[in-house]
Amino acid sequence: MGHMIRPATFSDIPRLVELVRQGHARSIHKDIPLIDKAVRAYIMDGIRRHGGRVDGATLFNVVEFRGQIEGMMLCVLQKLYLICDRLEAQDFWLYASNKCPAVGPSKLIDAYVRWCENNTEVHEVKLSYTDVLGVDDKRLCKLFQRKGFAVMGGIYRRAP
Repeated sequence: MGHMIRPATFSDIPRLVELVRQGHARSIHKDIPLIDKAVRAYIMDGIRRHGGRVDGATLFNVVEFRGQIEGMMLCVLQKLYLICDRLEAQDFWLYASNKCPAVGPSKLIDAYVRWCENNTEVHEVKLSYTDVLGVDDKRLCKLFQRKGFAVMGGIYRRAP
C-alpha cells in the first residue's frame, strides 16, 4: 500500500495529539509536561484555518500510510517579520513517525511550497528545524537544499 498526503481533518485529532506526544517524548524537553489543551488548540486552529491565503491562515497536511497518520506538517502565513505589508510562510511542525515512508517529509514540503507559490502575497517561504528532537541534520539540510531553500542564519539557545 502507498501513502497519501492530504489535509488534516477533525477526526484526525486523536492521532495528531498522539504524534505530538510521540515527538515530545523524543525531545530534549521531554521532562516538561505538555499542556494537552494547548496541543489540541493548535491542532484545531490549524485544521480550521487550513488552505487560507491571508495572515493567520495555515496549511495542515498529513501523511497517511496503511490507514494510519504517520507524518504531519503545520505551516502558517503571517505578516513578513510580523510588521510588513506582505506575507511570509513559516513551518511550525514537521514530524514523521518511525513508520512514515522516507519520502513522506519530502512530499509534505512539496505541498507547502506549492501552497506558497500559489499565493502572490507570500514574499518569503521559511523552513526550519532545531535539534530538539535529535534529527539527522545533515540529511535534513540536504533535503531542504534540494527543495530550493538556503541557510539564512542560525538559532542559538541559552539554557537556564
